[in-house]
Amino acid sequence: MRKRSQQTAVAHGRRVQPVLRRDIHLAATDAEARAHIDPILAEGYRGLGYDRLLVGSPDTVAANLRRYESMGFDHVLVRHITGDHRAMLDSFQLLEHLVTALA
Repeated sequence: MRKRSQQTAVAHGRRVQPVLRRDIHLAATDAEARAHIDPILAEGYRGLGYDRLLVGSPDTVAANLRRYESMGFDHVLVRHITGDHRAMLDSFQLLEHLVTALA
């Protein structure tokens, strides 16, 4: 599949841009983020664990994203883990700090 994507991109004069998709939850601190997400994971959230999620402070998540960047990912599509609207909005607000940390 990847080869086909590369061929299609080249045929149209574009470069391949792999997109990493991860579920995310940002909080002011790693402990706060994990305290919110632990109960969700305990219920079996999509069968995933912390190794497949972006959870923590903006600095922690930025460090995790840098690992993926070294693998060739420079675009990320995120979905918030929590259904708690207040926590989700707070996480959205911290995305600005994440972007700044990555700059």
